[in-house]
Amino acid sequence: MQAVSRAFFAIDKTRQVGRMTVALLAQAPGWDKSSASRYLKFLANQGWLENVKDGPVPVYVLGQKLLDMVPDLKF
Repeated sequence: MQAVSRAFFAIDKTRQVGRMTVALLAQAPGWDKSSASRYLKFLANQGWLENVKDGPVPVYVLGQKLLDMVPDLKF
């Protein structure tokens, strides 16, 4: 259950700040850079997050898989 909790934490934190980096996630209690990197890469590989800057400092945003879960709002 800890892995699921950590994955949801990473997704929710990305939602809150808009853009996530390994360094930013690693500042959260209980996280280190290695864990943050693994979780962000895994979530991006699964489509829950998206790496929008593939370079020396990856930047992650909410992925299409997650955005597809939000229903279209019609007024």
